Amino acid sequence: MTKSNLQTLQIISKYGLSRTFKVRPNIDYRCAVNSRKPLDSKKIYTVEFATNQPDYLENGLVFCGDFLLSGDEYTLVNSK
Repeated sequence: MTKSNLQTLQIISKYGLSRTFKVRPNIDYRCAVNSRKPLDSKKIYTVEFATNQPDYLENGLVFCGDFLLSGDEYTLVNSK
């Protein structure tokens, strides 16, 4: 089982399929034309599954702001 598959299962079991959850990007993300707000790897963001993308569950695809991240590009953060 890949990291993204394991993370996806953890998210679904804790939050359900349609809920939002919190992640931390593994690296900083910036758009080349500065049209999007950058993502900071030191911050925590609320995300949701990218249900409009094919294989979003298998790949752990989430929307984080204007960025589409795969399961290998973020770390799930435990929320209290």
